[in-house]
Amino acid sequence: MQYIYKLVFTGTTKFYIGQTENVETRFRNHIERLQRNRHHNVHLQRWFNKNLLTIASIEVLASFEDRTACDEFEEFCITETWDRNFNVSKKSESVISLVKNSVASPS
Repeated sequence: MQYIYKLVFTGTTKFYIGQTENVETRFRNHIERLQRNRHHNVHLQRWFNKNLLTIASIEVLASFEDRTACDEFEEFCITETWDRNFNVSKKSESVISLVKNSVASPS
């Protein structure tokens, strides 16, 4: 099962949209990486550092059995809220990972 989630922060109305198989683990991972200044999203990390943001909650927006449908819904959510979110790409992270992996290891 894949989940689309939204990270909500104190001190701002902006949020982050993501995708995961394990919501609790992903939530802890975001917190740990932000606190250690090692988050993969540089835009979010800078905001976190500058404004002393804290993650208020993680909200599950949807769940999917089908990975393609999940990717499409994540991209829809990111695109529809582009002016209000911390995401750095309108593409699903799983799509970006697939492209990077195929470039890194050609057949």
